[in-house]
Amino acid sequence: MSPQADADGFGPAELAACLADAPPPLGQNVSRETLEALEVYAAALRVWDRTHNLVGPREGARLWRRHILDGVQLAAFAPVEQVAEQRWLDIGTGAGVPGLLAAIALRERANLRFILVEPTQKRAAFLRDVIRRTGARAEVIAERVEALPPQGAAVISARAVAELTDLLALAHPHLGPPSTALEGEMLWIKGRDAAAELTRARESWTFTAHALPGLSGDGVIVHMKGLSPCRTPPPVT
Repeated sequence: MSPQADADGFGPAELAACLADAPPPLGQNVSRETLEALEVYAAALRVWDRTHNLVGPREGARLWRRHILDGVQLAAFAPVEQVAEQRWLDIGTGAGVPGLLAAIALRERANLRFILVEPTQKRAAFLRDVIRRTGARAEVIAERVEALPPQGAAVISARAVAELTDLLALAHPHLGPPSTALEGEMLWIKGRDAAAELTRARESWTFTAHALPGLSGDGVIVHMKGLSPCRTPPPVT
């Protein structure tokens, strides 16, 4: 068990082993440098959480499995490297899941920049502090995503932000134009109601989607492409 492991025995070494042994498409190798940067994130979150209540009162006891693994696993879906810069937009980043953690895991991708949208000022300040400490290629926008101009993102992600139908309405204006190299992919970490949410979303949207179990055991990753409205997108409530 890692010295930095949580009460459940899951820590940096266990995270690296879990990702290395994961089936496709989630399998990936995590470098020692990335693990060190993730330890910086974990230490900073524990300090900030004492005064800013960034995660739930019981979540700190399973930080590495419930939060860090949930974010880092999405790094496996990073778009194919290109010369031109690509954007990964994360909606409602909160305490860093999943966008900041994926950004830490993908720090070496010089052409990939993360846009972390988090309107709560105390959380935005925390995200900026960790970006500075880890060198993640990310910027924080402390606004609601509805207020942003189109971002042309290659990837959009979120966890625990909204019902899928509403989430797609938030994401649609910010997707990059479809092409062979840039399809505008979406990665949603959803709970046990993922299948029902997908059924409801198809009443308003067309898309292709593949759902697979997340590695943390608490969620489902919905990998989506080809988003277009069936009719005028419903207003976000």
